[in-house]
Amino acid sequence: MLALLADMGCLSHCLFGYGLGMDSCRVKQRQRAIALLNQHGQSVPLIFVIPSHQFPMGGTLSIQRRVKLIEYARLHDSYIVEDDYDSEFCFEGTPVPSLQGMAPERVIYVGTFSKILSPAIQIGYLILPPPLVSQFRKHKWYLDRHSPLMDQMILSRFIQEGHLDRHIRNMKKVYHKKRNHLIKALTHHFPQVNILGRKAGMHLVAEFPGLPNPWNITPYKKAGTATKSCWDSADCQRRRSTRGSL
Repeated sequence: MLALLADMGCLSHCLFGYGLGMDSCRVKQRQRAIALLNQHGQSVPLIFVIPSHQFPMGGTLSIQRRVKLIEYARLHDSYIVEDDYDSEFCFEGTPVPSLQGMAPERVIYVGTFSKILSPAIQIGYLILPPPLVSQFRKHKWYLDRHSPLMDQMILSRFIQEGHLDRHIRNMKKVYHKKRNHLIKALTHHFPQVNILGRKAGMHLVAEFPGLPNPWNITPYKKAGTATKSCWDSADCQRRRSTRGSL
């Protein structure tokens, strides 16, 4: 069996390495995703994607590609795992509908509250196609019976009373303001900078053309700059010959 993974750097090597008995195939370029699906010798029963704000490069899967992905899943009786970890924060244009909203019978929707509320809230959730609910409930019972009940009760009431929606609206304004300030500062001090993933999510990528040995971030750390390289991502590796990205 084969699982098709969106490119997530080293994370995609281990996501399905335990308990599923599947080999994995990483998609390095979104343009090739559907072609890989169609050309592979066997159908792909499980497809993992981060369509709203891919990590680390910040790309968003277009509505046309989402439709094609759903068509494949329906044709081959496959399931799509949609990791939608920060889709609430869309700063430009109209948000693209989730895959789960377009095909609830084919999509396993994965979300968390640690991004939109607080990292201290270690509560995630799944929205499942009805035929999978009993299986997931059974495995949840055997694997992990220790989800904090009090935290879940408080969070449930927080959502029911409308506080979560208000919180997201407020934080979206705050993050948008901070993002604009960061982009303004980058473009002012580095006129040639190329900013990726600026439309949505809680991170962006800045490409600085002409950086010497851009995947070596040691000099920047020594200078006191909080820097994280994304060169471990396969999507970034193809840029090494001509560009630097931090």
